[in-house]
Amino acid sequence: MKMTIGGKKAESKDKRTLDVFCPVDNQLLDAVPIATKEDVDEAVRMAWHGQKIWSKQPLHYRVDVLHKYIELLDEHKEEVATLMSLEQGRPYWQNIANIDNNVKNIIPGYLDVCKHQYGRTTLPGAYAGKEKDFQVVVREPLGVVATIIPFNSPINLFLKKAIPALAVGNSLVVKPASDAPLAMIKIVDLFVEAGVTPEAVNIVTGSGAAVGKWISENPKVAAISFTGSTEVGAEIVKNSSRNLTRCFMELGGNDACIITDDADINLAAKAAKAGRTANAGQICASPKRYIVHKNVAEEFTLKLVDELKTLKIGAPMDPGVEMCCLINEKAAINAENQIKHTVDQGAVLVYGGKRRGAYIEPAVLSGVTKNMDIAKDMEVFAPVFPIIAVEDDSEAIDIANSSSYGLSGAVFCRDFKRAFNIANAVETGQMVINWHSYYLNPDAPFGGYKKSGLGREGIMVTLDEFTQQKTITLKDILF
Repeated sequence: MKMTIGGKKAESKDKRTLDVFCPVDNQLLDAVPIATKEDVDEAVRMAWHGQKIWSKQPLHYRVDVLHKYIELLDEHKEEVATLMSLEQGRPYWQNIANIDNNVKNIIPGYLDVCKHQYGRTTLPGAYAGKEKDFQVVVREPLGVVATIIPFNSPINLFLKKAIPALAVGNSLVVKPASDAPLAMIKIVDLFVEAGVTPEAVNIVTGSGAAVGKWISENPKVAAISFTGSTEVGAEIVKNSSRNLTRCFMELGGNDACIITDDADINLAAKAAKAGRTANAGQICASPKRYIVHKNVAEEFTLKLVDELKTLKIGAPMDPGVEMCCLINEKAAINAENQIKHTVDQGAVLVYGGKRRGAYIEPAVLSGVTKNMDIAKDMEVFAPVFPIIAVEDDSEAIDIANSSSYGLSGAVFCRDFKRAFNIANAVETGQMVINWHSYYLNPDAPFGGYKKSGLGREGIMVTLDEFTQQKTITLKDILF
């Protein structure tokens, strides 16, 4: 598949390509161009020109075009979900569900709200000497918005950036993950088919380090919306700082799940399985540390193992499959090494953890202590369950807050006053009471504290973040 630059399909200037493999069996799926700096600069230049055209279209026209996009995405969802499952290794039904959620809830939500970004006025006569002046405050698009997308949930994460950006009149330069670019190319091309100004939507593929750097350093890029690791996010902020480019970052996490001594342990075990095995644990907001009161730690461990024994592991297109492989064998080997490292530090592997190619069994680790790396800042992007036994709520909160991450979190507790106090004390962008931390409401602002990000995503906030305010003063206009 090729890139799209200025509405036209494009190879890289030097003709180099990157092979895309299926992680299940290492089968070659396709190849994509490895963009050069010249390619990236051309994509940004085209987006800059396209934005001038697209932003001049009336809001109702842009909204109608994006509603047409919804129809096209729905028509092509089986093709898109299949591509994504093959290149990413996620169950097909989960990808279909993600697309359906966007078609039915997320995209329409943004399109409804964008019509109600009302301007404001200042109060005439509030200050001496300004009695006859009238001021209006309006919102305008930023310009070129670059979206840099990870492999784990590319369609969902991209559309939460692209739809609000386009709706308010920005243009796009899209960089998909090197491991999962194919479905992204397809859904980006659907924008032009729907009627978006062709130059306003561009996608460049290839090396994340190189392409991301060139995008970040380009002075015509007004904003960068990135989802991925904290290390890469910090590099993007550094590279873009010379131009004071706006950066919206949804970064890493090591989310704590606190389970009190009065929790519903059956519910906690079911939620742990659901939250940590979704997409084989490759979700930034999935629970990654289980901080459990010592009186119920053994019960939780046994019930969690029982739940995991029912898990159906298979290939992405298998009916009824619940969990597949990681994005590639390298990722699985890394997770395997993180499990071994934790065991070497004194933990006990009580269940699972065996690797076969890019597949890795869910692993339950007991005897984890607060001083181990996995209990603080070692983010494991795999279905691994470290269980940390604690004396009381205070110790649980201290351990939860010991991480430099703060993306999401959860607490299981029957006493809602106690649960709310725990949720209020944990330093994180979201806390969920009596369910896992991978809980996404399209309306709510989502993002992290500390090294888990900058800014928020969600219908409540993204439209504001992708616009800027302008104050227009009419001097001596009033009688």
